[in-house]
Amino acid sequence: MVSGRKKNPDNKKTRKKRTSLSHKMTHREILIDSNNWGDKFNIGSLVLYKTEIQKDIYQYTFWVPTMGRTLKRTTRTSNYDDAVKIAQQEYYKVQNIMNTGGGTYTKKTLRSSIDEYLNERYKFEVSPKLITEGRWKNISSILRKNLIEFIGQYDFPLSMINGAIFKQYFNWRKKDKSGNPTNLALSTLRNEKSSINHFFRWCIKEKRYMSNNQEPIFQENVFRNMTPNKRNPFSLSQYRKLYKYIQKWSSDGFIKHSPETRHINNMVCNYIMVLANCSLRPSELLKVKWHDITFVEKKVQGRIICEIAVPLENSKVRKYRDGICNRGDKLQDIKRLSKFHNPDDFVFTNS
Repeated sequence: MVSGRKKNPDNKKTRKKRTSLSHKMTHREILIDSNNWGDKFNIGSLVLYKTEIQKDIYQYTFWVPTMGRTLKRTTRTSNYDDAVKIAQQEYYKVQNIMNTGGGTYTKKTLRSSIDEYLNERYKFEVSPKLITEGRWKNISSILRKNLIEFIGQYDFPLSMINGAIFKQYFNWRKKDKSGNPTNLALSTLRNEKSSINHFFRWCIKEKRYMSNNQEPIFQENVFRNMTPNKRNPFSLSQYRKLYKYIQKWSSDGFIKHSPETRHINNMVCNYIMVLANCSLRPSELLKVKWHDITFVEKKVQGRIICEIAVPLENSKVRKYRDGICNRGDKLQDIKRLSKFHNPDDFVFTNS
């Protein structure tokens, strides 16, 4: 016969019924009532109590919002006056921390906070089109990849982050995992610093998950000796090489491809030539509509000049601007080839 626990004939898990804390209390007294404060950062009411198990020792409890749970402590005394004093001192200490940001009472991890932060930014900034989804994805990559790799642990507690470690961030980013230089652009490092600072300010100021003294401290004057990485324009030989290759690529498929494919190839060639001759970003040019284009009467070196308006909702930096294209003839070719000529039609994406 095998000894041990009896099997449940119904094959159901049995679980001991837990008794709520209020049922165990032999004494319960609200020392400080905060039910009517109405602030999401206010801690809950301070309750002093005794239990059946520790009959003589006073204990206290109150809700801490950043922890997402109730804080329960023992006073280690049976003297009522001493217990009240101990409970109130701890209560006011936590309340002061919550109000001033001088410390943190939270169980939040780096990953969970990043997810919450990105979800809020998507809801309140991407959905109302205050920032582009591309910008949001860039911020997401900086936090979920670079920041977590720098800290070294995705579930690292926020309460243990030391802001001074960020003095090494730029040195860390300038080398890859093998120790080779990454040659990152000045704008990239500035963008990462701005995104990381914004995230931690959200944790400290808005959510109070962290204390003020945990704010990142980046290395000073790191950008002083750096020069921006500017994109060099095509040289005349490079431009000729690009133009000849595009013509050859388009003509090689003229016979073997269907009329629909030839039309698409022709549109792609025109898109590349316009992109190489204007000051718009690739994503901005794809969103251009015919009413955004104004053809200028004068010609420069025999070429038609046109102005292309970039609305703020199409701009990466959310600012309105005008771009100049010195191959307006290519846009005229597109209009002749396309079936979509109305002012509200896209130039490229529905052609």
